[in-house]
Amino acid sequence: MQDEFQILDLEHKQLSNAEELLQNINHALYFLSDNEENSALRSLHHALQSLETIQRVDPKISAWIESIKHALIHVSDAEDELHRYLETVDLDPKRLQWIDQRIGALFDISRKHKVAPHELLDLQQKISAELIDLEMSDSRLINLGKKLELIEKKI
Repeated sequence: MQDEFQILDLEHKQLSNAEELLQNINHALYFLSDNEENSALRSLHHALQSLETIQRVDPKISAWIESIKHALIHVSDAEDELHRYLETVDLDPKRLQWIDQRIGALFDISRKHKVAPHELLDLQQKISAELIDLEMSDSRLINLGKKLELIEKKI
């Protein structure tokens, strides 16, 4: 299980910087594909076409063509992932406020227990293990008490 603080911290950074994320991702998409005259995909296609016309002249060119085809695939995949990311970015100020409050509570708890916020999960697991040990100790004590009673009755 991932640490709640780490999850909240990442989401806080994303929400706090959502406008910048959107702006820069849109900017990247513009240069990758949206700029019809001078996009990376268009430039790669032009380069591919240029090399394909002279491919018969030198066999080395085939390797370059394959490299450009792979680059086209990677750039196209990156473009798709960026579009999917844009669909999931949420500019919810209420969520950001709730995360701020939750992170504040985690900092309060971490100060109380004198641990870093990212160590709270380990602390919780340690305390849970200690509680189980204590509960087991109680049952062992009860069992020992019963054994003592039996021994005392025999005496």
